[in-house]
Amino acid sequence: MLRELFRAVARPLGTDGKLFRGLRVPALDGTLPAVPDSAGNNDSFGKSGSQRSPMGYPQARVVAVAECSSHAVLDAVVGGFKDSERIVSDALGAHVGTGTLRAARGRRRQAARRQLRLRW
Repeated sequence: MLRELFRAVARPLGTDGKLFRGLRVPALDGTLPAVPDSAGNNDSFGKSGSQRSPMGYPQARVVAVAECSSHAVLDAVVGGFKDSERIVSDALGAHVGTGTLRAARGRRRQAARRQLRLRW
């Protein structure tokens, strides 16, 4: 329910004067916040360390797309500690389309090409 509410209200807030040559500039970034130490969170997200010796609190992998001009978060995906940031971010491709500046480097660039079927 919270995800549907967020998607219903999240939108770009940058004005025309804040665009780069008429294009929106999104940024994709990930973080690993600690979540409360509970059996449910442990099962859902996992902890760092080894199976024999888990360490610290469970951690969620959060990957978000934000508009650079306004810093408005357009979408976010939550995965587990061991989930790849690249795999978690695959669900965010919908925010890169017409009127958006696309920039990537290294492996992200290759993944973006495949995912979005772009000709660079």
